[in-house]
Amino acid sequence: MLMKQLACAFPSLPKKYNPISNIIPILEKDPSRTFNGNGSLHSRILEAANPKSNPKVSIFNVLDQWVDQGRRVELQQLRKIIKHLTKLNHFHHALQISQWMGSKSYLHLSSTDFTLRLGLISKFYGVQQADEYFNNIPITFKDLQTYETLLISYADAKLLEKAEGVMQIIRNLSGCKTISYNVMLN
Repeated sequence: MLMKQLACAFPSLPKKYNPISNIIPILEKDPSRTFNGNGSLHSRILEAANPKSNPKVSIFNVLDQWVDQGRRVELQQLRKIIKHLTKLNHFHHALQISQWMGSKSYLHLSSTDFTLRLGLISKFYGVQQADEYFNNIPITFKDLQTYETLLISYADAKLLEKAEGVMQIIRNLSGCKTISYNVMLN
């Protein structure tokens, strides 16, 4: 439909003109830029997370609206959005997505989801809150990655004794990986 409208409006354009090809470089330069609210879930969340848009827009509302419209939400999709927001230093918005995920019983979270949330809490609220959250994670979801994330939190906060305790747990779980030693050396 759009192609027909473009062909009528601009008869001199080649038939194989792809209007998206002009948008892609803009998105690559500024991935937070969105063009309307009718796009993908990722674009809606980025629009809401954009500091130039309404700062009072809640990511919870965006996600709830998406689901209320009968659209599917997949964990892998949400994880990618969380990682993208984290790269943009939008820790609060990434954390909101993680909290929303945890509030939906139909989403079956994995240890990866708990680990992502632990790291976000550590970055946004600090090591004390991360420690409290870690203590509330069910034991079945505490794996090597979760302990390594906690180790990084302790090391960043210069909590040597706690970091050493987590390091011992990591040794008991798997022998020790290079990442764990590197974190302790820093």
